[in-house]
This record gives sequence, structure tokens and C-alpha cells, in this order.
Amino acid sequence: MKQPNDRISEILLFIQPYMEERFQESCRQMQIDIEKNGHAIWRDLQGEMNKLLSYIDKMQKDHMKNKIKYLVCSFSRYSHYLGKLDFYINAQDEGFYLDEQKTGTYYCPQFLQKPYSEDINYLHMKVAEKFMRIQAQELFDVNEEYIKFYYSVMYKMLGSVSELIMETIEKSGILIADDLKIIYGEYMDKATILYTK
Repeated sequence: MKQPNDRISEILLFIQPYMEERFQESCRQMQIDIEKNGHAIWRDLQGEMNKLLSYIDKMQKDHMKNKIKYLVCSFSRYSHYLGKLDFYINAQDEGFYLDEQKTGTYYCPQFLQKPYSEDINYLHMKVAEKFMRIQAQELFDVNEEYIKFYYSVMYKMLGSVSELIMETIEKSGILIADDLKIIYGEYMDKATILYTK
């Protein structure tokens, strides 16, 4: 619920430069972590993918799922409320959002959790220093704005491993469409196709 004078615009305007500065610092550290632990990060994602693919295989054998045409990757809507980054990977057939049988898995990218948490704590502190009686909803609004910076990190990461994801899918033996697409984003008008078979 917004406060009567609705100061969220003022808060977001104030915090924007701090968000940009903090994200640049975090990106430098994340780059080091990715270069150092890239194989472990991929194994973690691949493990979640294999669980999903195994479930899809079972559903297809039970005639509950058609050929997979879309693999849609997006942040969970509630992530910014929980203060952590959860990612949802959803496999859909030709029906896309009309697909009746939900088939997805949650992936928690561990390498992002610590920098994101530290960034959020820092931004909350900056907001509290400037604005008196800061409200929980105002902090959630800051989180919601800041998580967008992390969308770009996952976009880059998934783009760089999209061929490996496709290889993992093909090796699993599940039924897939000839033009299977890996998509980043929740809605078709906001989504980006990362890879097409």
C-alpha cells in the first residue's frame, strides 16, 4: 500500500546512482567468480536441467506432454520479496502459455545470492539514511527496481551457455520440436530468443 504522499518516485530517483555504482562493483566481483568457478556454475544449472528433463521424459511417456517447443527462463515473480534470486525454467509444448501441463523447475543461482544480498542491504541502508520512517513496501519497491540489474547478468549467462543447454536437451532423449527455442523473459512481448534449434 502506498503512502498518501507516495514518495517512492523520490526514493527511486535518489537511489538510482547508488544502484548503478553498486552494481558495477558487484559485476567486477561476479566476473572474477564466474571465471574462477564457471564449470561449477554450469554443473549446478545442468543438474537442475537434468531433473526437469527426466520429469518431462516421464510425462511424455505417460502421454501428458507433447514435443517441447519452448524452454522459457525467467526470474520468479516473488524473488525481490524474499531477498534472493530464484529462477524458473519452464518447458512448454506448442500450446506455449496455453500449455495445460506445467513443467518447470526452480534454479537458485548460488553465485548471485551473496552479491545481491549485500547490494540490497547497502541500498536499504542508503535509503534509510535519507528518508525518515522508511516503510517495508518502499524497500520492496527498491528491491523490485534493483533486481532488473540482475536480469542482465542471467541474460548474459544463459546466452553464453545456450548451446550447452540445447546439447543437454538433445542428449536427454525427450521429444522436442524441430524449431525448439530457448527464451529469456516471462512474456512473449518482453522475451528474447536466446537460441533456436
